[in-house]
Amino acid sequence: MAGSLAYFRRVLFDSSSRIACLSWPLFFALPRPCSRVLSTWTMPTKYIIAEILRLMPDLESFSRPSSAEAPEISIDRDLATKVLFALIAMVATWKICLYVDRARKIGRMNMPVVPGGLPFFGQVLELIRLPPWDLMVQWMERLGPIYRFTLFGESCVVVADPGLLREVLQTSMKAFQKDLGFTYKPFMPLLGTGLVTSEGQLWYTQRAMVSSVFRIEILEIIPDIAKRAVERLCTKLESVRNTDQAVEIGEMFRHLTLQVIAEAVLSLSPEESDQTFARMYLPIVTEGNRRTWYPHRAYLPTPAFWAFRKDVKVLNDYITSVIEKRWQLRQCEAKEPSHLPPPASAASPPHRQHDILDRILDGVHPKTWGSATVRQIRDEIKTFILAGHETSASMLTWALYEATQSQGVADRVAAEAAVVFGPDASATTPLPAADKLGSLIYTQCCLKEALRKYSVVPIVTRETVREVSLGSGRYLIPKGTRMMILIQGVHHRKDLWPSPLTYRPERFLKKGPEPFTFLPFIDGPRNCLGQHLALLETKIVLATLLQRFRFEAIGGERAGRKHPSMVPVIPDDPGLMVVVR
Repeated sequence: MAGSLAYFRRVLFDSSSRIACLSWPLFFALPRPCSRVLSTWTMPTKYIIAEILRLMPDLESFSRPSSAEAPEISIDRDLATKVLFALIAMVATWKICLYVDRARKIGRMNMPVVPGGLPFFGQVLELIRLPPWDLMVQWMERLGPIYRFTLFGESCVVVADPGLLREVLQTSMKAFQKDLGFTYKPFMPLLGTGLVTSEGQLWYTQRAMVSSVFRIEILEIIPDIAKRAVERLCTKLESVRNTDQAVEIGEMFRHLTLQVIAEAVLSLSPEESDQTFARMYLPIVTEGNRRTWYPHRAYLPTPAFWAFRKDVKVLNDYITSVIEKRWQLRQCEAKEPSHLPPPASAASPPHRQHDILDRILDGVHPKTWGSATVRQIRDEIKTFILAGHETSASMLTWALYEATQSQGVADRVAAEAAVVFGPDASATTPLPAADKLGSLIYTQCCLKEALRKYSVVPIVTRETVREVSLGSGRYLIPKGTRMMILIQGVHHRKDLWPSPLTYRPERFLKKGPEPFTFLPFIDGPRNCLGQHLALLETKIVLATLLQRFRFEAIGGERAGRKHPSMVPVIPDDPGLMVVVR
């Protein structure tokens, strides 16, 4: 049997059997659900081939055919080729049936279709010419809040209606899972199996664990961390005040928010965050963004490919080391009397507090401790850090840009900060109590309006795991359909937000927005657990900066153009260059 299989493999890949290569296009020529079925079908196919070979007595005797047996080999090759053609025909027939069935279901979807496009490729050329989310908003304005278009043979459904989004994100949530093969794929080496990417029972378990971590007491440590971080930034800005030297404030915000989340999660010092952690972490995020638009970067063995793999490994090893050392430290602390310091061998951050890692480890039983637990905690921490600093940095960048375009906005934030922090607040002035920080109402409105106008995460995707109906049965969504939740479309709907392209923080002063109309943190059970942390941190930073400095954006309105592809959305002028007064 082993000799027969070895011979059959040699026949398949022999130069005279190149027809076997025709099977590969079949994997890619039809939509993804068909390819998925085929990929699950290939395993039993191996056993079918083995059984066919077992029933071929002429082949059974071959191990290494000699030159004298050449005529028999020629006959057997013909037989093997016939078997191969039969298998290809079976696969092709099966995939065609799936394609026809899917086309029939698509015909029942009962929603507007984006006109034009190329066969199979669909609207791909249009999506290349313009920022995809901007183009989808234009389609929404023409076709309505739900429509579909074609992309590489797949039918994609775009939703920007609050009522339908309630079904997708809440009432029928189990029918829609994260689309890990599209939106999140470039970041999977970073996110792993963290809360953002998990599904089913694993997600419920992780959600329960993380929810306990983000209780109100964790928010009590954020203001002081944010205060220290913004004071370090103020020192840098003071050195260039009135010098006409432009600084890249967006990149400064990126480092500031990374310092805050790194200290809150791991008790890292700002020096370690900037000099060690940022050097490992930020290149991975940058390369992930590049892979979103240039997927070949994830497969071609270029220097960037190997650098990315190395960076991910170094980051994983670093965080794993921090987790294991913290566990050892906690075990030592549990054994030592409370009045004695822990052994010197158990390295502890010099300014350690009961941070997020400690709160996670509080829920880990020693009997469950092991490599799998460490790996899961590591992925959760990487998820916290990615979600906890990129969006916050983008939010701060856009809010500060808008303050440079409206002196009235900047003055109102500064006046509010003077009331809350004191008119002569400085680096040595302690922060007020938490309830008084809640008085930074207009400042928070400025941040929320920046999230609405610029939609720093303009779109998220889901994939249907079963056939589902939306809109009281009006729209049928087949299994395997990619759902695109157009957050920017919801935020720019004129019937929900009058004058949507105008920056007006006052929108949020009167009352909170209606459910599923303001989605920077997603609504429903899978909403962002760190949203309160992000808003608390950023309003302290923005209020402090606008109380002490005046900023001028280089390039004026041109500085406010959005980058066409980066997510979270940032200015097209990298980092937003400003002059400090």
